[in-house]
Amino acid sequence: MVRRSSALLLLALLFSSNELAADDLQQWTTLLMIKRFDERWTGTLLTQGRIQDDIAKRQVLLIRPEVGYNISREVQLSLGFDYFAAFDDGLSNEYRVWQQLGVGQDFGGVGITNRVRIEERFIDGADGVALRLRYRFRGQGWLDDQRDWLLFASNEVFFNMNDVRSGPKAGFNQNRLQSGLGYKLHQGVRLEGAHQWTAFADRNAQVLLLTLRLDFDQLASEE
Repeated sequence: MVRRSSALLLLALLFSSNELAADDLQQWTTLLMIKRFDERWTGTLLTQGRIQDDIAKRQVLLIRPEVGYNISREVQLSLGFDYFAAFDDGLSNEYRVWQQLGVGQDFGGVGITNRVRIEERFIDGADGVALRLRYRFRGQGWLDDQRDWLLFASNEVFFNMNDVRSGPKAGFNQNRLQSGLGYKLHQGVRLEGAHQWTAFADRNAQVLLLTLRLDFDQLASEE
């Protein structure tokens, strides 16, 4: 049975981003692995390859380990590190350390998450540490009682917090509007497909997202 309260709230965002023109078409493929050590501590590892220039050139590899601490069921603090490897002369390698606060709640079957992240960015060629603030609002809901199908949508805005010589300038950086569907392939294994509209100050891009999510605790529960 379809949960209409979830679907109606998220479908508007699902289709709103598809009408926007793009200067570039990209494809991002992600592997996300999750391991809960106990009720408080969680570890994740994300690897992501990005193909840009109208899906014609491999340009970026992102590796992101993260450790999260659950203050309560609704509130989590996280610490993470990003290695951003560029394979194009127009991009720079980058290392990031970041801190994050996430707050999640459930409203009538729709899960709502607010996430704030502060990044310290070490960019090759930049003279100084670039600080960036990110805020994401995400909603998701199951479309069936078996929890096989998941509908989700989110919006994330990025702001540069300081000027860096030969690097980012303070102010608006980008906005990502995302929507998609997830399907449970197996207990603890979910495949997600999504669309993302990324808007910069002077250009925008359409991104096709494919994510394989592995939850090792749910996999172990079937053994």
